Amino acid sequence: MRHAVRAFLMLILICAAVCPAAFADSIGWVYSYEDSLKLASREGKPIMVGFYTKWCMYCRKLDETTYVDSAVVDISKNFVCLKVDGEKRRDVAYGYGIGKFPTILFLDPDGRVIWREFGYRDPVFLARRMQEVLSVFKTSSAVGPYVRSGIVHLENSNPGMAVKDFSAAIQMDPNNAAAHFYRSIAYMFLKQYDNSWDDVHFVERRGYKLDPKFMAELRRLSGKER
Repeated sequence: MRHAVRAFLMLILICAAVCPAAFADSIGWVYSYEDSLKLASREGKPIMVGFYTKWCMYCRKLDETTYVDSAVVDISKNFVCLKVDGEKRRDVAYGYGIGKFPTILFLDPDGRVIWREFGYRDPVFLARRMQEVLSVFKTSSAVGPYVRSGIVHLENSNPGMAVKDFSAAIQMDPNNAAAHFYRSIAYMFLKQYDNSWDDVHFVERRGYKLDPKFMAELRRLSGKER
């Protein structure tokens, strides 16, 4: 009996060495959309959502290859990972405009979309994308408090402090259009119109249309058309 147990344990060790994926940790999936939002909010994590159906061949391929890859599993610990059956939860799928499967969404804790991936993704691709999303999420999470604080300073008629907060946000995320826009307002109150125009031009170059009333007021105060 003792020899049989020893042989069985040796077989397991051999299989683990040959087929490590079979013994790898798995992604800790959540299966309730509502619970995933609560968990993400409580833990301050982004959400990775795997939309699937039972008949979807590439959904099964994701389960068999990508979702069991050790790198993907390791990075997944930084996310709340949600599985959604697109046929059972059509309200969630349609709410995000999901019409084909598989689809992988990355959301912030409020359920807003950070990134979308359509179709099958191999382990290397998905692991890289997860790292990119995580980096964007961490930057956004760090920048957000400065932007909100700057807005409060604007509301309290303290544009000098507002400029400091918006500038701190821009230093962390130079492409943050919201911080540039609000800083342009603060500069306008400080009568630093050239700085205000610099931020306005930055925002416009990124394709955003600014409030016509704000633009008219900036032109009037600065005496410039552009």
